[in-house]
Amino acid sequence: MISSTPKHIARRCQALTLPALQLYRPYSPTPASARPPPPISNCWNCGKSLCTPTPTCAKMPMLRQDTGSNSSTIKKPEPLPSSLLIDVDGCGAVQPVSLWTSFFDVFAISPPSFDVDLGALKQRYLRMQQIVHPDANSQRSEKERDFSETQSVFINKAYQALRDPLARAKYMLHLKDIHIDEADKGSISPQSLMEIMEIWEEIEGLESQEGLDALTHENEKRIADEVRTLSKAFQKEDLALAKDAVVKLQYWYSLKQRLRDVHF
Repeated sequence: MISSTPKHIARRCQALTLPALQLYRPYSPTPASARPPPPISNCWNCGKSLCTPTPTCAKMPMLRQDTGSNSSTIKKPEPLPSSLLIDVDGCGAVQPVSLWTSFFDVFAISPPSFDVDLGALKQRYLRMQQIVHPDANSQRSEKERDFSETQSVFINKAYQALRDPLARAKYMLHLKDIHIDEADKGSISPQSLMEIMEIWEEIEGLESQEGLDALTHENEKRIADEVRTLSKAFQKEDLALAKDAVVKLQYWYSLKQRLRDVHF
């Protein structure tokens, strides 16, 4: 029975996690424990009280429709799944990103959930970027253009984090003040580390496209299994299980990237 992990294996497995961390590390706002409680927000421009960022409150800006004359009709604001972006009921000014806005707030996913509809997420992302993108707000004041750029960047970071299972899981743990770095192995067993090393050696010894396809298929199955584990862990609020699954998933992501680099 193996009682400890051999140092050369531990170093090699630690190195395997680096590409995944570099590719999928989620950018995030302040952790929950360090964030102040939501303040009573007011529009920076007109001072009007703003509602909290909920799906029923966040709306699209007033849209003007050309009627073919000097006048125009104003369409009724439509619900927009996001945090506060534009003060619809007041002066219509673009608002800054709040310190306590999470990536889930941006897409009106409440409460935060690991199980995300990726199709709906993409549609919402594209819709919001059309509204807050700097090009769409080029005629506004310099301050609003700056806020618009900040909103656009934040929405993009939120989308990139939530669209990927590993980044989404790490972000959800981050919101619970649980952080996973390159050296964190969770409670992964020495046997599991040995298995990872054996798979790596198989990759190094590949001699055909058929062998590559087989290893790729096996690794995709491992990733799918770990994603299912994460879904169950977050549903049960078992953060220890979720952390261990994230550590394993980092290894499988690294192997996935290595497999993509193999060509025949």
